[in-house]
Amino acid sequence: MTPSGTGLRFILVGAAATLLHMLVALLLITLVKLSPAMANGLAFLAANFFSYFANTKWTFKAAVEMKNGRRFFMVSIFAWLCTISIAWGVDKAGGHYLLGLALVVSLVPALSFWAHRSFTYR
Repeated sequence: MTPSGTGLRFILVGAAATLLHMLVALLLITLVKLSPAMANGLAFLAANFFSYFANTKWTFKAAVEMKNGRRFFMVSIFAWLCTISIAWGVDKAGGHYLLGLALVVSLVPALSFWAHRSFTYR
């Protein structure tokens, strides 16, 4: 598969995982009456597991196995820490929160894709 095809699949899986996160969070908040923090935490886990299986089988055409599963979740934690760090840094520098958001959505997915190509599925 060409890098551009892999990148497009990665984007589509990311969009689907985002929609899944939103749906799970909304259902848990409105129907189960969980707190937004708990609901989003569980939604993040659901979306991340979906993302692992979809990216493994469809995007990167790899086998589901413990080795790449551990690596996938390591990259996910790294991306989460990058997200928090970027938003925190922009806020501490006096920047508008939309600048932080723009940096997060433009940098973190690209960084995650690169990390998965070079580390998770090597």
